[in-house]
Amino acid sequence: MKLLLESTVQRPLCTGTGGIGKSFSSRFILSFTLRDSGTVRVSTSISIQQTVRVGRSGDKPTFSVGHCTASIGHFDAHLSGGNLVATTFYRVILAAVKNIIKPALQLQICPQVVKILSDQSSKITNNFPTVFPLVFGSNVNLGLVANPAVTSDSITLSLRGRCFPANNPGLSFPFNAPTTPVLTPTSQMARISISPYTMNTLLYSMWQSNLLRKFYSQQELSAAIGTSLTANVLADVFPALAQYGSSSLEAEVRAPEAPRVHITPAGIGVNGRIELALYVVLGPGNKPQALTISTNVQVTVQPRLVGSVVSGTISHLNVAVTGAGGLPVEAINGIINYFLPSQILPALNRVAAAGFDIPGYYGFSVSGASIATRQNALEVGTDFRKAPPSTTQPPRTTTTLGPLGPICRSLSRIGPDGEIRPGPLC
Repeated sequence: MKLLLESTVQRPLCTGTGGIGKSFSSRFILSFTLRDSGTVRVSTSISIQQTVRVGRSGDKPTFSVGHCTASIGHFDAHLSGGNLVATTFYRVILAAVKNIIKPALQLQICPQVVKILSDQSSKITNNFPTVFPLVFGSNVNLGLVANPAVTSDSITLSLRGRCFPANNPGLSFPFNAPTTPVLTPTSQMARISISPYTMNTLLYSMWQSNLLRKFYSQQELSAAIGTSLTANVLADVFPALAQYGSSSLEAEVRAPEAPRVHITPAGIGVNGRIELALYVVLGPGNKPQALTISTNVQVTVQPRLVGSVVSGTISHLNVAVTGAGGLPVEAINGIINYFLPSQILPALNRVAAAGFDIPGYYGFSVSGASIATRQNALEVGTDFRKAPPSTTQPPRTTTTLGPLGPICRSLSRIGPDGEIRPGPLC
């Protein structure tokens, strides 16, 4: 460090005319250099109060930065490690300017906080996903339908939750959204309420996109049962097929209408119809429908959430055949009702008990999650924690059963060892 001290001295000066005058021509400069190394430890306490207003613009949330106050309650700097002369000098300088540094820093806090929050809120608004891609070629509209509700410790967003085919966003639905209850108060970090309207619009979109039907060619049927399936093979069971002789058969499993979901405190209920249609291959382009078996299905599932694994228990299942290609419907329903509680329902519950994991997002995983059904609402609450580093795990062994995989599994049979095996149509 160099310190320059400058002064002037008054002294007599002889002039060329013999007179005597005064001059300030003398200067004294003191220069010295300090070289040192050490540690400066600054301790401070800062208090910031910032108001953020939450609103809505169209179907997106908006955030605007309001009043900001900041104060530095404590500010101190400690020097160590240097030589005595330099450290003493630095301490003198710090003591002199500390009361200048503190208010100067205090004035810079709020402008920086406001700038950061303004930039981030703009990014949130611009990037808010009003349309989010789902499975099976469907999207969901997550636009706001009401202004955000803000309390001292929570923000509630009411989202549209309307699903639609990605290639048909203007699809209209033959039903309206029911009134959903107010969210249950919770101490968890997040709580989500899902309306049956979201589930029904997804199922209707899948049905409109022909995703709730599966066609099986004669080659696929032959591969599934291990032999060629012809009309005369089934003629003893379905006499209507006898007239087609040894013609090959093809099949289609379909939902003639979109299933409907309703949610009550008892669980998630699904009502739907399933049809099995058999076609006779008489020639290229000539495949008349020879037989249709229609079934009404009603099922109620009680969801369960343990850790991050979602599973369920089927508490109610009703299967009623309404048409069986000329066979006595009462007799068929009697057989179904006989095996339903002892064989079919336990097999389905073993599948439902396996469940699936809730994946983590953006480096966070769920913690202490809960799930409950209310009237017209499925509520899921959870805390979040930083996900541990991923470890390599062997992939699970899975069987690809096509779009009707869940239905095929529900039609599975039990092997002699107690394992569930896909049925003949899978």
